[in-house]
Amino acid sequence: MISTIKNLKNIYRIYPDYETAYKNSDPNAYQAEEIVEVVFQKTLIYKEFLDKNPLYLLPSVANSFCCLIPKLAENINNSTIKVIDFEGACGALYFQIRKILPKNLKLLWAVVETPTMVNKAKVLENQEISFHNSLVYAFHLLEKVDIFHTSATIQALDNPREYLKKMVSIPADYAFFNRIGVHKGKNDIYTVHKSKLSWNGPGDLPKGFQDKWVKYLYSFISEEFFLNTIEKKYQILAKFEDNSGIYPVFGYPIEGYALLCKLK
Repeated sequence: MISTIKNLKNIYRIYPDYETAYKNSDPNAYQAEEIVEVVFQKTLIYKEFLDKNPLYLLPSVANSFCCLIPKLAENINNSTIKVIDFEGACGALYFQIRKILPKNLKLLWAVVETPTMVNKAKVLENQEISFHNSLVYAFHLLEKVDIFHTSATIQALDNPREYLKKMVSIPADYAFFNRIGVHKGKNDIYTVHKSKLSWNGPGDLPKGFQDKWVKYLYSFISEEFFLNTIEKKYQILAKFEDNSGIYPVFGYPIEGYALLCKLK
C-alpha cells in the first residue's frame, strides 16, 4: 500500500511555480516543428476522410457542437455565424462542423494559434476559415463574434490567468470553454504532463513519424479564479461533465468539465 502511494505521488510532480515546471518540461513543446507537422498531416488526412465518410464524434468534440445550438436558434434570419477558435490547431473542429451544417449557412471561422502552427495551416484557408497568431487581430477581422470556442487549452498556456482574462475580454455572444481542468483549492497547480506524439491531432500517427514521449508544462488554475473571471462578463448557461482534459494529481482535488456561457 505504501509503495502504491509513493508511485501515485510520482505520477505528476507538483512544482512550486511556473518557471520551475517549465525547466522540467520540453520548452516550446507545442511549437515544435515535429508536433506541428504531425497535427497538419493528420488534419489533411482527416479532412479527406470527412469528404467521403459519415462524421464520427468523440464525446468531448460532440460537446463543442453544443455551442452552436443557441446561436442557430437565434440565426433564423441571418446566414452567417462568426467564430473564434482559440488554439484550434489546424481547424479540425471547423471541418467537422462544416460537414453537417447546410451549405447556405456560412461560417466565418478564425483560428488563433502559435505562429508555427499558423504558418503551416495557411494552406488550409478558404473563404470561411482563416488562421491568425493574434486574438485581438482575429476579433477585429470578424468585427463581431458570435461564438468564442476553446478546448483543453488553458491548462497548457504559459500564463493561464492572463490568457483567461484576454479570452473573456472578447465580447462574443456565446463562449464555450471545453475540456477545462481546474483545482478546487485557492492556488494554481503546476505539473509536467507526458504524452505521446501520436496523441496530437485527429486520427493515427501518419507514416514517416516515429512515436515518442513529449513533456508538456501543465497547470490547473484555481476554480474560484476561473469562475469569477468568466462570470464578470458571462452568464453560465450549462455545465458538461468532461474529464478528458485532466489527470489525477495525488493529494489535490482536480475537476474537469465544459461550460457554455452567454454574454451578459
